[in-house]
Amino acid sequence: MASNNSVFLTIVNDLLEDSSSSSSENEEEMEIILKSKRFKTDKIANYLDVINCYSDDQFKKHFRLNKNTYELLLNIFKNSVQYSTYSKEDHGGSARLGADVHILSFLWFASNKSVLRDVSERFNIGESTLQRIIDRVIEFLLEIAKTIIKFPNTEEEMSKSAENFYKLSGFPDVIGCIDGTAIPIRTPKHKIKSIYCNRHDMPSITSQGICDAKLKFIDAFTGPPGKIHDSRVLKLSFIGNKLPGICGKYHLLGDGAYAIREYLITPYRDFGLSASQQILIESWQLQGCNFCAEIELKKEKMDMIKETIKNYQIHLEEKAAMRQIKKKNKDSGKPIICFDLENVLSCPKAEIKNVSYRSKLNVYNMTAHLTENNSVYCAICTEAYHGRGGNDIASAVYKIICSVLKDHPEYEKFIMWSDSCVPQHRNSMMSFAIAHVIQIRPVMDS
Repeated sequence: MASNNSVFLTIVNDLLEDSSSSSSENEEEMEIILKSKRFKTDKIANYLDVINCYSDDQFKKHFRLNKNTYELLLNIFKNSVQYSTYSKEDHGGSARLGADVHILSFLWFASNKSVLRDVSERFNIGESTLQRIIDRVIEFLLEIAKTIIKFPNTEEEMSKSAENFYKLSGFPDVIGCIDGTAIPIRTPKHKIKSIYCNRHDMPSITSQGICDAKLKFIDAFTGPPGKIHDSRVLKLSFIGNKLPGICGKYHLLGDGAYAIREYLITPYRDFGLSASQQILIESWQLQGCNFCAEIELKKEKMDMIKETIKNYQIHLEEKAAMRQIKKKNKDSGKPIICFDLENVLSCPKAEIKNVSYRSKLNVYNMTAHLTENNSVYCAICTEAYHGRGGNDIASAVYKIICSVLKDHPEYEKFIMWSDSCVPQHRNSMMSFAIAHVIQIRPVMDS
């Protein structure tokens, strides 16, 4: 440091004593030199020696990794393409950094949620150098993940995994357990926060993992917003459609968030009910409603109060009246348009390695069915243009009605059906949209 300062002062004195140059030129040269002078930041020296003195418990506390696992990872990284290519580069300047600096600095950054400045000072490297180290190690981890995180494919591998589970729990033919977890994030820029909020009202993305009996990951998938249910995440994952063909006679274990399948076993839901009540729940059809199911279950457990019986009778009368209206609409011969907002789709479906979650858009699909000829109409838009509010729903329905009338200009009357969702039910936005259709098409019967 002292030698650098002496050289700097010598250059300054030479410039000041140079009588052949004008004062303005000297001032310009002085300004350039002062601006170009680099100040070295004090950093921690020999921190690697301190790490080598850590006990196994201290090392795991700081790096969240056992020493044996670190040494194994270090040896693999030394022989990797990423490090061998880097170590052969020769651009002058500082000496090449060792493989231990790569792995330890990355582990500290990943396990302690530290900023680049803190890690670079701790390991005595520049911030830009640390950023390249992180990119290099991540590329290395993604490459070896293909050989480490892999689903059992052969009969021998599945049989061995099922045997380990049977020894552990006595449950036969299980090759893995599946579940999802939330990774907290900050809401990405230009995104709607509610899309990423999970049931704890915390912005997050969902990570789905499948583990074997030794708690080793055999599959991992990350990316969907935290608002999406675990069962939906399974459908979006790359292994979701492959499980029926891969598992065969074997299956996974999951919690109650997943639907029961031949390849996915979920817990038996014991509600403390009698056998007949349990059968009623299991055989309940989609056309049933929650209120009727609640009344049927209460019949065996307790006597209902008069007010409940009165409300139930009114409910049954309203259901009967609604069925009559539906039957009358069907028998009238008039075209019926049934519409509803389908599930939110995450697009594009791509690996996080290539396309991060920031580039994924939620796509809304308003679907309508025309009963006369079983035609289907869709109004699709991304969250970059629309949301799921009353105005957005009304705009989608308006587009669908215009498409239907374009295909069937002879329509003077039609009937619209929807569920009780407020944005797509009777509200001012929907009323204005339908009124506008009648206004631009006078032949329509209001």
